[in-house]
Amino acid sequence: MDERSKKVLIVDDNRDIHEDIKYILDSSASAMIDYQETKLLKDELFGEESDLVKHDIIVDIKYRIEDAYQGQDAVKMVESARNSGDPYSVIFMDVRMPPGIDGIQAIEQIWKIDHDVEIVICTAYSDYSWDQIISKLGQNDNLLFIRKPFDSVSLKQITLAMATKWNLKRQIAEHIENLEQQVEKRTQELTVLVEKLTAEIFLREEKEKQLAHSAYYDSLTDLLNRRSFYSSLPIITNSDSFDYDEFSIFFIDIDDFKNINDVMGHDVGDRLLIETAGRIKEVLGENACAISDFAGRDADAKAIYRLGGDEFTAIINAAGKEKTAKIAQNLINRVKRPFFISGFEINVSCCIGISTYPQDSNSAEVLLKYADIALYEAKKTNGVYRHYDNPESISFMNELQMENDLKKAVSKEQIDVYFQCLVNSQDEPIGVQALARWLHPELGMLQPNQFIHIAEKSDQIISLGTCILRNSIKHLKTLHNSGYDKFFVLVNCTTKQFYNPDFVNIIKSTLQEADMNPAFLKLGLEEKFPLQATSASLAVIKELNDIGVQFTLNGFENEYPAFVFLQQVPKDTIVKLNKDYVKNIVDDVKNRNFLLALMDIIKSWDLNIIISGIETKQQKEILSAKECILQGYHYNVPKPFKLFMEDLKSIKRKSD
Repeated sequence: MDERSKKVLIVDDNRDIHEDIKYILDSSASAMIDYQETKLLKDELFGEESDLVKHDIIVDIKYRIEDAYQGQDAVKMVESARNSGDPYSVIFMDVRMPPGIDGIQAIEQIWKIDHDVEIVICTAYSDYSWDQIISKLGQNDNLLFIRKPFDSVSLKQITLAMATKWNLKRQIAEHIENLEQQVEKRTQELTVLVEKLTAEIFLREEKEKQLAHSAYYDSLTDLLNRRSFYSSLPIITNSDSFDYDEFSIFFIDIDDFKNINDVMGHDVGDRLLIETAGRIKEVLGENACAISDFAGRDADAKAIYRLGGDEFTAIINAAGKEKTAKIAQNLINRVKRPFFISGFEINVSCCIGISTYPQDSNSAEVLLKYADIALYEAKKTNGVYRHYDNPESISFMNELQMENDLKKAVSKEQIDVYFQCLVNSQDEPIGVQALARWLHPELGMLQPNQFIHIAEKSDQIISLGTCILRNSIKHLKTLHNSGYDKFFVLVNCTTKQFYNPDFVNIIKSTLQEADMNPAFLKLGLEEKFPLQATSASLAVIKELNDIGVQFTLNGFENEYPAFVFLQQVPKDTIVKLNKDYVKNIVDDVKNRNFLLALMDIIKSWDLNIIISGIETKQQKEILSAKECILQGYHYNVPKPFKLFMEDLKSIKRKSD
């Protein structure tokens, strides 16, 4: 039995009753023997017959018994024991205990304090009947009634039974409490787990939304992106979910955006794109069709897209030329308003190409091509719109054909390299300029300005440029073997070639394959390159310059950033001044003096100079006093390599 269940309180104003109950409940062998002998002696003296039998079985249970002689004292003791955490399991309660409260009243108060305690009413006679007791205390299995004098066996059994019952109830209560605590703890753990899982689910959903958003929305402008646009194309003409019987595709391009990036930097360019996108959304938002939001952010999204760079598209809920023209002109006017970015006032315009469903085509892909054709026509004049019109699109279609033909030109060996001589101020030939020509099977010989821009737009410029470089170095090798072993070759390269990650490797491997000394190669960078040059581009120039390759820089005019850049390039870099600098130097003194002063400035930076466009003897004589390299029709016109070799002999004889 639990030690706590052995705590017993005897409440009686008669001390003999206390002694009797204690002796009966004190079940240790020695105590019980003493008690039995005393009881037998009393029986003999007073002639009473004892109910004790000497051979009674002694159960070794040691109760902790405490005494109270008045009902009010018992109430206080119960309260104190309860508060201390060591309550009574069984109380033996007398009914009549004058002068204080009686036992029934005491029980009422005790059960208010400790409703679990087991109570045995002990009395020889009572002021209360059983029905009265029940009416006062209620039916309660915690209450028993025993009459005096006590039967020792009955008393022991009652005490043991009630103490065991109290203990079981206590254990059950503790077990229930423990279960409740475990349930509460587990509930708290599950709550924390659920909260954590909920948070993780929320984060995952947010991440999935962000991933979906980044997949279908432009990260810079937050417009729908290229992927969204091409995902929309099958829907707009082949789906019941696109509820528009007619619409137009606007293809929008910012005029001369590349110059903004070149002159002011990409940060300003990005800000311009963001603000332009805002204006496009502001003007077209009301007229843009609603399209499925593939990112799932909204049920629908406005069909306005950034395809990349400075190209935008929109699907407009209008088809008539008059209405679409009004919308397009409103957008053009809005974009033309000045932008104020990073302290700059920037003025730009945009062009718009327009195609219409179903008037122009029932195919979304064809409509897009037609809008692109219309844009091509519009870009011939900045700040205008054009509707698709088949007769006006011949030049665009020709360019598409040219692009397809160019893809085959390298493999069919249609790309040739013409050479033009470069001479010093003493008329001595010292090098050659390599100039690309395309021997088109139908159109004949094409100049670089007729196909290089197509190669750049279609990303064929890398393979084309590599082909030109290899042919140039191959012919230079022939020149060296023919006795012109001091000649160098100047090969032009576009900015797109220069910024190709493999540019340096292409140059080095081409030189190595031809077993050519890098000092005989000079690379001409196209106009405007210095205005967009960065520390990374300077690093490329230095890396190639360290192995001997020199660079020429073109098209400076009076641009201050270009002159700043000139002071950062290697000292053996060559500045190339085109024919605009020399065409009037014979008759215009101011023009002549400006050119000579500009040459002095460039030479003061330890840079060399090439002047192209020398067409007359007078121009040559003015510049002969300056240390520079001259080029032009005065010496020879660009020719295929074999014809150039013949011209070279005559040029050399003239210089001799």
